[in-house]
Amino acid sequence: MKASVLIRLIIFSLTLPVAAAAVEPFETLTVSAGYVNNINRNRYHDFWHPAHGGEITGETPFYFGRVETGLQLTPNRGRRDTDTDYLSIHIFIGWSYAVGLKGGLEFTAGFRLGNYYMRYDDDNTAGELHSESELAVSSLTRLRFEFRDKYYIWLGLRYRTVYTSPRIYHGFIALGLSHVFDMPGWLRGILE
Repeated sequence: MKASVLIRLIIFSLTLPVAAAAVEPFETLTVSAGYVNNINRNRYHDFWHPAHGGEITGETPFYFGRVETGLQLTPNRGRRDTDTDYLSIHIFIGWSYAVGLKGGLEFTAGFRLGNYYMRYDDDNTAGELHSESELAVSSLTRLRFEFRDKYYIWLGLRYRTVYTSPRIYHGFIALGLSHVFDMPGWLRGILE
């Protein structure tokens, strides 16, 4: 069921009209920093409470859409004494497609694929287990607004599945700022 939502989101993003101001692949680098907050509740939340977190991303136009890489950090607090606190570090790459809307708004839909790393605070967690690393897949949407030349404020929703046993499902709301830079020549040369 979760995969079908992601597939529909990707198909929807492919049917959107091309934005008027197209840029060349790797022409710009958008750097973003944001606040993330977990908004869903499920069985996972009976054991842990994801605290407020943050993320940083770097994004560039690609031949079709945009590619990105980034990092999201979220502390997770155990609800009981037996549930150890841990820090989640989600390192990802992603693809998205944006379309311009009226009023200087831009809507983006896409997905992320990455590693969800859990670093446990308690050295005695589950015997010798001090950390865990799992595959994570996310779908995302974002609405951003240019409030000053090359500066944006954005609001986004993410839904992440972590492929551990049992699965972890996180829904997030995110708010942040972005700045668009011209891609440095040396970095563009590496990427091309």
